[in-house]
Amino acid sequence: MGRKTCRRRVIVPMLPRGLRPALTRDQIQALAIAHNMNLADFKAGRATPEVMWQTAGGVLTWSYVAQALRMHQAAMVDQLKLMERVVKRFAETGRVEMLANECEMAARGVPLMDELAEAVDKATATAAVMWSEDRVNAMERQTREATEVPA
Repeated sequence: MGRKTCRRRVIVPMLPRGLRPALTRDQIQALAIAHNMNLADFKAGRATPEVMWQTAGGVLTWSYVAQALRMHQAAMVDQLKLMERVVKRFAETGRVEMLANECEMAARGVPLMDELAEAVDKATATAAVMWSEDRVNAMERQTREATEVPA
């Protein structure tokens, strides 16, 4: 006679979201600086592919957080669509740029992402970062493959 197997999932107990440790003031400030520096690079026309991917990763991270916290979801969907256009333009032209109206839209997203950073707990932020890194790596790989010229 074989042993019985248990099909139950392991559930890791966690504090309710409002009682979990939040990001530190230094982390929140560093994120705000990064958001503003990336936007400034786009506005000045000096954004590189690295800045574009970092910005895309930030938008993906904060859209995940927006879903988890049920805050600013529609606005973050708009930010995602904006970054999709920027990445698509990069794949087609090889240029990293935002049009003037896109910079204005991105500027409206910066305070929202900063607000999400203030509201999120560390566990949710960590999960969001891991998820967004996987997505950015996949997008970067896809873009590289699409732009490579076959030998």
